[in-house]
Amino acid sequence: MINKLLKYNYLLLLSGIFCLMKILYTIFFQKEISGYEDWSIAKNLIYHHIYSEILSVGSSTMKLPTYPMFLGVFIYFFGASAKTIIIISQHIIYFFIPTSIYKILKDNNYQKSGIVAGYLFL
Repeated sequence: MINKLLKYNYLLLLSGIFCLMKILYTIFFQKEISGYEDWSIAKNLIYHHIYSEILSVGSSTMKLPTYPMFLGVFIYFFGASAKTIIIISQHIIYFFIPTSIYKILKDNNYQKSGIVAGYLFL
């Protein structure tokens, strides 16, 4: 039984099932989607062209811009419905993480460890 579970196909299947369940939960059951710091930085970046969390303070945010810029792309293109689309896209990105862990460890001759690490991530 354990040897069957230590196959890449099962990891891929389970990752897909988790991804689908998270997307369905987001669409049908999640009542409120909230975010503050990164979300407000992204909104200020898109609407006011300033990298700041609080506009009255000015450009004062001391954090890496990668995630707020990622959010900003969705805010720019999707406006009010951006939060739901961001969450769904993140679920899709998370689908690839266990398989990426597996592939990295497989390249280093740790195939079974890669599958176990992928399962642990899920």
